[in-house]
Formats: sequence, structure tokens, C-alpha cells
Amino acid sequence: MKVSVIGLGKLGAPLAAVMASRGHQVVGLDISQRYVDDINAGRAPVPEPQLQELITESSGRLRATTDWTDLAASSEISFIIVPTPSDKNGVFVNTFVLDAIDKLGAAIRKKSGYHVVVITSTVMPGSTNGIIRQRLEA
Repeated sequence: MKVSVIGLGKLGAPLAAVMASRGHQVVGLDISQRYVDDINAGRAPVPEPQLQELITESSGRLRATTDWTDLAASSEISFIIVPTPSDKNGVFVNTFVLDAIDKLGAAIRKKSGYHVVVITSTVMPGSTNGIIRQRLEA
């Protein structure tokens, strides 16, 4: 399967590496050029047990980019795993998720065929079928 992972931090990098180690072609995307460069150089972008081993094992099946069009064209399913900090009332803030959704939505509209989007980030109940879906389909 052709998989993309949006957000290559403490949760996204291991997800991308595990999927690639299981034989999937994986492209990751992050706003941090350092994380992208690390993945492309075969280095773990974050300290996480066994991550370096998984990345090494995944050589040739795992790469990273900052280009949304490349990401969408190179995958059939995208996992969004970006930060969702809490506000002062304990409500999850969807700013990073919505930014990713807007950019991914624009990129997948440029390609033909079906594209599955999975929100892995923690969001408030109703968000996925509400504003997230609306923005993705806009």
C-alpha cells in the first residue's frame, strides 16, 4: 500500500517507520525541514526506542517531503498525526489539524481516484464529521 504520514514527530515518525518496515511505501511530511532531512538521510528525527532500527530496516520504502502535492500523488491513504494542544478550558485546539486538512484537501483534488484520510490526532467528539470533513471536502 502507498501510505503517507503527516507529522513526523514523536508519534508520526514511529508510525511511518513501522508501516515502511512492514513493506508499505511510505512518504512522510513535516513542516520541520530538519525532520524531513533526517528521515531522508536514514536518521531518526526524534529520540524514540527502536525508531532508528526501524528506519534503517525501512531503507528504500520510507522518504519525507514538505511538498503536499508530492505527498498526495505518492499515496492512497494519509494519516494526520499533528499536535492538538488543549486550550485553557481543556478543549483540544484543531488549528494544526485544520491546516493539514486544508493543504491535503487541495493536494488530493489535483489527483484522480480515491484517497483515504485518517485523523490520528486527538480531536473533540464531532469534529471529524463536522468542521474537519467540511474543510476537507471544500
